[in-house]
Amino acid sequence: ASTSAVYDGNTAESLSEESITAPGNPYGESKLKADIELSNFCNSEKIAGISLRFFNVSAPYKSKSLGWITEAHNPETHLIPNIISGGESSNLVIYGNDWETRDKTCVRDYLHIKDLTNACILAIDHFKLSHNQIFNLGSAHGSSILEVIESYEMVFENKINYKFADRRHGDVATLVADSKKITD
Repeated sequence: ASTSAVYDGNTAESLSEESITAPGNPYGESKLKADIELSNFCNSEKIAGISLRFFNVSAPYKSKSLGWITEAHNPETHLIPNIISGGESSNLVIYGNDWETRDKTCVRDYLHIKDLTNACILAIDHFKLSHNQIFNLGSAHGSSILEVIESYEMVFENKINYKFADRRHGDVATLVADSKKITD
């Protein structure tokens, strides 16, 4: 499992597997190093590997046998869980309202967990002996933070209070996947 955080992200263009990698934080750097090491290992040992670069995975999944499957962060850092848990009772913090995007908030590519699971299964069909394949997993559609908030408010008829704060170190304006490689 890799991440979209390996990319530069300072472009409005969708990011393909051949896009410039320039992580802006230790998490992205560690994942890029893992991609490189896996590729080197696969090449030297003549085995197959796959690096899946997840974009923003969202939405819990309800399993028949396990119930709700979610990530647990403390403190929660992801937008959608913060929107759902915040509602009108608290101010959601939006980091930066001065990005070079359509509404000045960050744009991200959100991928539902079920689509991620299906893509992982499809990736198995792409194993190629002697090297590591890298695939982006995203919806190929970007939504800004304010657009996600507006969608939530419309669907759930619940107002979200938010406030703006300074940008966080390592954040980028836009991360949208070009997922053609895995879908073709």
